[in-house]
Amino acid sequence: MLGLEAPWVLSALPECLRQTYEATGTRAYVAARLPAGFTLQPAGKALQYSDCSIAARVSDVLVRRGADRYYVPAPAQLFRKGSSIALMHEAGPRAVLRIYEPAPSL
Repeated sequence: MLGLEAPWVLSALPECLRQTYEATGTRAYVAARLPAGFTLQPAGKALQYSDCSIAARVSDVLVRRGADRYYVPAPAQLFRKGSSIALMHEAGPRAVLRIYEPAPSL
């Protein structure tokens, strides 16, 4: 394990990202709510928001901020549209889709 398991981690980093949307339900229900134009981030591609680094991996997502390391456990997918990102995470029959915008610079 490379850090703390935290499916909620992006919502807990308001200095980096602001959550703007959330849908919960079956995978099919949640996938249908992903807005048009979002594309799946390839594994190994890291995105930078302030001092937060978010990397899609083969089946999970790694989040780094300073010395802290968190991961969204598999199965998780990261999507991007412009500067916005969407994270889909499944836990058994339940899936959650959260959409984030970059936090405003201070």
